[in-house]
Amino acid sequence: MRIKYIILFFIILFSCCNLEYIYKENIYPQNLDNLILDEMPDFGLKGKLKGKIIKTRFPNHRIAIYIYKNGWFNKPYWYPSTTDINPDGSFECDITTDSGDEYATKIAIFVIAKDYKPPLLDGEKELPEKIFKASYYYKIFQRGVLDFSGYKWIISSSKIPIGPGPNYFSSHPSDIFIDEKGRLHLKIVKRNEKWFCSAVILSQNLGYGTYIFYLSSRFDLFDKNTVVGLFTWDNNAPEFNYREIDIEFSKWGNDNFSNSQFVMQPSIYPKNIFRFNIFLDNDKTTHFFKWTAKSILFQSLYGHKIKPENNKDIIAKWVYKGKDVPPTGGERAMINFWLVDGKPPSDEKEYEVIIEKFEFIPE
Repeated sequence: MRIKYIILFFIILFSCCNLEYIYKENIYPQNLDNLILDEMPDFGLKGKLKGKIIKTRFPNHRIAIYIYKNGWFNKPYWYPSTTDINPDGSFECDITTDSGDEYATKIAIFVIAKDYKPPLLDGEKELPEKIFKASYYYKIFQRGVLDFSGYKWIISSSKIPIGPGPNYFSSHPSDIFIDEKGRLHLKIVKRNEKWFCSAVILSQNLGYGTYIFYLSSRFDLFDKNTVVGLFTWDNNAPEFNYREIDIEFSKWGNDNFSNSQFVMQPSIYPKNIFRFNIFLDNDKTTHFFKWTAKSILFQSLYGHKIKPENNKDIIAKWVYKGKDVPPTGGERAMINFWLVDGKPPSDEKEYEVIIEKFEFIPE
């Protein structure tokens, strides 16, 4: 009996001595709910990163921050290379202490033990594995440019109302981001008494071919004032109606309108628009247009597929062969989530659309 109690004593003692390790293992890997970002300088502007850590023993932990500008660098400096966590869990760090820091495209935040010395980086292309292993949890944010589905997408943001809408467009990492599954999230949110929308623009021209958008959202349940846009756009081609080819989901502020449409601009001509309704029982749909020199085939499908297994998979299909098919040029694929006439959602709720992936098949 005495031996059993001695063994039990050492088990308890060992457990207490390794409490920090056990705690770490319980919340590692990445626990996104524990790290909240309040402020991040806009791409191209200097400023401080501000946030809050929850569910952490503040006296025992610090923050290690890295930025990526053609390589990874510690922030605020090499010395100091860490940031303290305040008693209320808040933290702030100047991430623009060197020339060009304002153009960093990635920001990594790690919660680490107070006595851990994070690796000092000077332009390395990858974050070392040991910082991930040493962290209790972490977040990596993309800024200015997002890596999505093998392409680079530029975040379109504005602090003054611009089209479409007009609306304010956000660059806040909580409003527009890539999740751990590689999916793109776009939100319509209210912040500081203003409604913000979100948009991304593909960084390259693709030309003729099939533009495929896989969605994972019940957009059929969105408010009548919201618009999901999947389209091409060339700001320098008014003579070709800006090479705008649209798939859009919206009731355009009217409860009696259909909630979806295929459009070949200009949409003032009835023959250039095909409206239909989508009613879903899950969040997976696929939408594409195949652009050739003489025609554009539009199609929406249930599920994540581009070839229907039977006619029941097809939500809608339309072929446009009119005179407004544009030639290729400087167009870019775009995805946006915005408000009709800049009006807030009629139910005053915030909304989020998730794009599972984007795919392009050249003609």
